[in-house]
Amino acid sequence: MPLPPNIKEWLNARGLTDVVIAANGLDWNGSEIVIPVRDADGKVLFNKYRRNPFTTNTELPKYRYEHGSTAQLYGAEWIVPGCVVFICEGEMDALRLQSEDRVAVSSTGGAGTFKDEWIQLLWGHEVYVCYDNDEAGMKGAAKILTMLPAKLIIIPTLVGTTPVKD
Repeated sequence: MPLPPNIKEWLNARGLTDVVIAANGLDWNGSEIVIPVRDADGKVLFNKYRRNPFTTNTELPKYRYEHGSTAQLYGAEWIVPGCVVFICEGEMDALRLQSEDRVAVSSTGGAGTFKDEWIQLLWGHEVYVCYDNDEAGMKGAAKILTMLPAKLIIIPTLVGTTPVKD
């Protein structure tokens, strides 16, 4: 089902371009944004669902997964030899950077999940870890940086005078 205009506008307002929305197959199931999760070869493994950003029912989980799915490296299919890779904390963050013509990936399991097997996909690339500026983000970034060579960690706290989280 195509994205309703208000959902498409919400995605665009978050910085996602129409090209990136289409290239990643974002869809609508009537009540949630459907985010297909693919493997490094582009094969769809499962869908992740983002609740309607306009719902007033905050008891619904913000994200949910199809039954039986396991954490995957979202965006892995975009990694090509020689590219710079940005590791983000969430799919929407990765999509935002993709909209800026960057190769960006994210663990579908959140900030605390990063599998050893994903390192092979990143080895030899220049990698930037761009997690949220909160406790979970800092712990998740530190975990990844113990797995990959790193020279510098920068955790921004302000942009001008505005506090930064995402």
